[in-house]
Amino acid sequence: MTPVPPDLQTALADRYEFERELGRGGMATVYLARDLRHHRPVVVKVMDPKFAASPGADRFLREIEIAAGLTHPHILPVHDSGEVAGQLFYVMPFVKGESLKQRLDRKEPVRLDEALRIATEVADGLDHAHRHGVVHRDVKPGNILLADGHAYIADFGIARMLDVGLTTELTRTGLALGTPSYMSPEQASGERDIDGRTDVYALACVLYEMLSGSPPFTGTTPLAVLAKRITDTPRPIRQIRQEVPPGVERALHKALATRREDRYETAGAFADSLITAAGVARRAASVARRIRYRVRTRLTGRPALASTVGAAALVAVIGLAWAAVRLGGLAAGGRAGGDAGTAPSSSTGETRVAVLYFHDLSPDSSFGVYAAGFTRSLIRTLNSVEGLTAPSLQTVRRFRNTDASPDSIARTLEAEFVVEGAVLPTAGGMRVEIDLVDPQTGLSMANVRQEGTPTDLASLVDAVGDTLSLVLRPQLGEQVRIQQLRAGTASDEALNLVWQAEALRDDAKRLIRLDDPDREGANAALVTADSLLSAAESLDPDWAETHLLRGWVASERALVSGEQPGEYGDEDLELTAAALDFADRALGIDLNNPDALELRGTIRYGLARRERSDARRQLLLERAQLDLEMAVQVNARQATAWRTLGDLLWRARGDSEEASVALTRAYEVDRFLADASRITTTLIEISTDLENYDQAWRWTREGRRRWPDDVVFAAGALTIMASRYSSGDLERAWAYWDTIQLTWPGDRKDMYRPVAFSLISAVFAQAGRHDSARAILHAGLAEAASDDDFVWAAYNIAYAHLLLGDTAQSLNWLKINLEDEPSKKPVRATEPWFRPLHGNPRFEELVRVEEAEGG
Repeated sequence: MTPVPPDLQTALADRYEFERELGRGGMATVYLARDLRHHRPVVVKVMDPKFAASPGADRFLREIEIAAGLTHPHILPVHDSGEVAGQLFYVMPFVKGESLKQRLDRKEPVRLDEALRIATEVADGLDHAHRHGVVHRDVKPGNILLADGHAYIADFGIARMLDVGLTTELTRTGLALGTPSYMSPEQASGERDIDGRTDVYALACVLYEMLSGSPPFTGTTPLAVLAKRITDTPRPIRQIRQEVPPGVERALHKALATRREDRYETAGAFADSLITAAGVARRAASVARRIRYRVRTRLTGRPALASTVGAAALVAVIGLAWAAVRLGGLAAGGRAGGDAGTAPSSSTGETRVAVLYFHDLSPDSSFGVYAAGFTRSLIRTLNSVEGLTAPSLQTVRRFRNTDASPDSIARTLEAEFVVEGAVLPTAGGMRVEIDLVDPQTGLSMANVRQEGTPTDLASLVDAVGDTLSLVLRPQLGEQVRIQQLRAGTASDEALNLVWQAEALRDDAKRLIRLDDPDREGANAALVTADSLLSAAESLDPDWAETHLLRGWVASERALVSGEQPGEYGDEDLELTAAALDFADRALGIDLNNPDALELRGTIRYGLARRERSDARRQLLLERAQLDLEMAVQVNARQATAWRTLGDLLWRARGDSEEASVALTRAYEVDRFLADASRITTTLIEISTDLENYDQAWRWTREGRRRWPDDVVFAAGALTIMASRYSSGDLERAWAYWDTIQLTWPGDRKDMYRPVAFSLISAVFAQAGRHDSARAILHAGLAEAASDDDFVWAAYNIAYAHLLLGDTAQSLNWLKINLEDEPSKKPVRATEPWFRPLHGNPRFEELVRVEEAEGG
């Protein structure tokens, strides 16, 4: 190993402390160093001195320039660059992980879901680079780094600009650009006009290798490999690995086409096909599991009938496989020129510990309240530690009473550790048991046992937290110190009552989520919860938690029992007034209680949305915004407060930029919020309003990845295309339309259908196809089943008419929209869709908001 050159160490001594050499190639040496200014490990890549006076220096400078211009979650960024001591260098982040090549060299099978995730993340980064005029030209496992469950593209060193006018040759005679096993046929043939489809081919080779264990073409010499690539076709992947979905095989076949014209036009379109195929495969596997479970549990001892149902399961899976072929074909064109990359990184740099719902191991299941209470308390305790985070109770609730393995739960929740717990009776009271589980092996890393009684709950909560602190420190480092969150009351009876009330709130939420919501049952549960909380309040009037929970219960009763479920109405004023009073009581005890600030801000925002007076609405909004901003200032990880603040800033204030920041923060803090899909769709709309279409496509991709059956993300793609038309979007728009049609039964009338018709009409109008656009728009209006459907679609219909030059009609529909949603006036006044109407007297009157009066 060559030591770091002394002159280089000296020249950079004030910025970097070199530690060791990581590796070297034909043109450069890579060192591990420490960034002294930012206190972080980095990689410093230094050009070999013998190239400093050669054309290689120009190539290295081009590498720096290109890499520095690419900003994407799955492309390694450039921190610094320059020339010192006659040597060129640049600095990248140090990724604590391994390369995909190292992963493959271990000869361990790559899971199907892992291979598809790596491929789609790399495709996302490549798509971003291609749209910025850069082709990587050397996509291979060695240039893909794996860390923290994500893939990162490294070394754009042999990339060059797509612009055919830029003909500067950055290579020396005899220097091969690319690696034979992953090189596209046109690259192998020495063609100079290389575009992004060569990277699509190379990535397909990488995916093929992950799934099969070897590249699609092999040979004894590089020339033999290149010859096969030009003349042969690879063996179908499903002949090697049968679990690969048919849609993935079709996507690989298309991406590996010898003629570039036959491949996917963009890396993003390739990723779209993989995501769609994987989603259908997951649904097929889910159906098969459910059918197998029913066979095992309901048909035991009836082999003839079991065989029949087994055949039915096979038919169901075959049917879904056919659907995968159909959807895979649609997804091939299911992209609109823009970036459909993954969502902006949701990593917060914190260690994530998933606390699963504690088990009630009492013989008569009478300890359920304690099991839920300890789960909730432990989550709160872990979230009080800087650098540590635990998914919310609503997030882990889905794994209650399931047999999912720790590793699958950890992957779903993106957790590094899993905590499993149980509460069971003893002769003297109860015992709490906790296991810290390594999700990779499923083995317990440490066990906590604590005994107590139901009359000593507060001390038991503290004891569990103390003991878990000692367990976690060796695992997470000595810097971890559990900050105890005492129950806040000296009354164990009050704590017991509060836990019972919280369990009833959970029951109420479950009843509301039913396909046929039981509003009466939910309201009854909340009334009982309030009675328990009232009793707890009398036992300890100075405990802020009881007032806070009574406020939430009052708010939830208003949302459940009113004429319009989910919204406050005139009949709910008594309950909302009570909720505000409880919030004020909690703040009287704890002035900076973030939960109480969030409660008050949320209620005020809800009241503002029903307020018909502009002046009164603005006053409520100002106060609500102040409460929510204070809540997130006190606790930056208050995900629900960030979400409500973002919604207020966008829908009521028309401040898209600040709303985007708040909602992105909510998603980063807890991407498993109950309404995470709605947050994602809102971010698509906001990004479109800001005309940040790259960001809009990333959120669209994130939504399609996480919720493949939710039609709203296909509609989101149409929204982006309706906002910014690109050549070829008509075909892609119809592909998304086909996805929407597949989601709905053909005879279904739905209020969302006129919206979808309006959006695709707008895409055609953007393309100048006005006659077709009008015909589509009229067909959409005919789809409306009621006046409510027209109101729901009015906003999109107004935009379609505006693109068609029908200004009067556009304003008529916009009026309908704003009469239904007056709080949207600030948004409509600023969003780009209706920019052509700015200055129009009627438009300005429609979006005018009265100034608030009073303090």
